[in-house]
Parts: sequence; C-alpha cells; structure tokens
Amino acid sequence: MGVFGCRDSLASFLRERSLPKLQIVEQAIFSELLPRFDDIESRATQAQERFWELAGEVGLAESYEGDLASDAFSHGWDTFDSLSGMRQMLLNLFAVCLFHALEQKLALACNAHQHPIKDRIPAALRAIADWFKAHRGLDIRKLREYAAVEQLQLLANTVKHGAGRSSSKLLKLRPEIFGSYSECSPDKIDLREPLAGEDLCVAPADLKAFCGAASAFVEAIASGLEKAADSM
Repeated sequence: MGVFGCRDSLASFLRERSLPKLQIVEQAIFSELLPRFDDIESRATQAQERFWELAGEVGLAESYEGDLASDAFSHGWDTFDSLSGMRQMLLNLFAVCLFHALEQKLALACNAHQHPIKDRIPAALRAIADWFKAHRGLDIRKLREYAAVEQLQLLANTVKHGAGRSSSKLLKLRPEIFGSYSECSPDKIDLREPLAGEDLCVAPADLKAFCGAASAFVEAIASGLEKAADSM
C-alpha cells in the first residue's frame, strides 16, 4: 500500500509529477538552450568581418605581411568550429541529463510509495526495475518502451566514460551516433574526448526521440500499474 492510500496512487504520481518534470527538461533543452546555437554561421561571419574591421582600425591592412584574407577566413572558421563543438558537446551532455532525470523521477516516485523510509532505493535503473517487480509485480524491463530507454542508458554511459562495454553495445544498435566510427568494429572504437563532442554525434532528432521515449516509458509504467490493479 502506498503513502497516498491506494494501490494505483503510484500511477497518478508518475503522471502528475514525474511526467511534467521530464517535459520541463525537454522544453529547457529545445526551447531555451539549443536555440542559442541556431545562428552559428552568422556569428562566424561576423567574427570574420570584425577581424577585417580591426585590421583596418590599426592600419594592419597596409603593412600586414601575411595573407590577410586567408587569416580572416581562418578566424571565422575557428569561431564556427568552436561553436559547433560546443553545441555537439551540449547535445551529448543533454542525453546524460535526460537519462539521469528519468532515473531520479522514477526513484522519487518509488520512494514516495515505500515503507519503511530506510529502504529507499537509489536513482539507478536496475534498482528501480527491481523495485517495481518486487513491490508492484510489474516487470518494466518487458515493456515495449524499455528498449529505447536502455539505448539512452548506453548513450549516457558512453558520453561519460568513453570506449567500453556500453559504447560497444550502442555501436551495434545505433552506429550513426558514432560518426566516423560508424563502420568500425567495437574493439576499434577510441572515444578520445567523449564529452567534448569529438567522437560522438548525437543529433537534435536523436535527442528529441529519446525525450519522447522517456515520457512514453513513464506513461507505460503508469498504464501497467493500472492494469495490474484492475486485474486484482
């Protein structure tokens, strides 16, 4: 029996509290943060033009011994490359944030419906799955939506830790995320800078799909709880 007095109160908790918070995470990513990098090309052009302006202000254009046009272009390209790298880094890290937000919201729901308090479970997908099976008779690993969440977990681990078991498994499932490594065998992957976006290429569409998968997973759990309650 949960702390809210009925067996399906956990389903309500998931829909009314867990889902909205995941949707806030998605909104923050796509409405507040990523749009800041929508104008990378124009900012690179501005940097190139500013280089020319500064050269003119200090009289460099007349006395400069190098190729001023080439250096101005290089300055613009460096700006574009740096901003693109930062955007890719954020996309990679957002996948980590999304997965851990999902774990945290599910663990919070479980712990809010568990007695005694000393048996609180950690915000870890394995512990959460074990809890639902033991306390609600629901094997969330068998839900259709679990496969996408498992991919998200592999991605988060790859972003955090680089090459390893998670990256090898993810490569078989989603080779396109690995860019130049997409045609490599798992034992040839060397994610030199997993957090810097050098070797992982999470696309906005990938992240959007994972956001949808996380919300669908929470809804599937809530529905599964309700079906289990109805059958009793």
